[in-house]
Order: sequence, then C-alpha cells, then structure tokens
Amino acid sequence: MNSFQDYQFRAAVDEALTTVRKILETTKHPARAADVPHVYDDKYGLVEAASKAALVATSNALEVFGASGAALDGMRNWVKANKVTFFLSLFLFSS
Repeated sequence: MNSFQDYQFRAAVDEALTTVRKILETTKHPARAADVPHVYDDKYGLVEAASKAALVATSNALEVFGASGAALDGMRNWVKANKVTFFLSLFLFSS
C-alpha cells in the first residue's frame, strides 16, 4: 500500500472505531490490534470468534433462502465426508 492508501485506511478504521465506541458500553475500549498489548493466544481467540460468526451468518443465510431441517442436516453430512465449497449467486430483477 502506498502512504496515501495507508492513511485513508487508517482514517477509515479510526472513524469506525469512533462509531463503535459510541455504541458499546463505556467499559469497552475498541482499538487497533497494533496499538494494544496482547499475547499470541489472543489471535487464536479472535479467529475462533470470527469463524463462529461466519458459520452462524452462513447458516442464517441458508435458512433465509429456504434450506432448513433435513437440508441443513444433509449439508452438515457433506462437510463431514468431503471438502465443500459454498457459492452463492444473487440476481436482482426489476419489473
């Protein structure tokens, strides 16, 4: 990234952090990971939380598009037996 793009990115993150601080309780203080002391294991916790959130979001999206019950159970069985790639294509039409 060139220095201008780096500056733009950091400015966008700072703006997002300001918004998040307004939303969260006063006991929470979000910050950039580079600016906060942490241990190596913290990164694993972050990845685990993000992965779980992605799985829940995907499951919710599948249910919205009509996959539920037996269909979701079947998909879980696919994953146990094979590598599975998830592809979603959305088409919007106006009348």
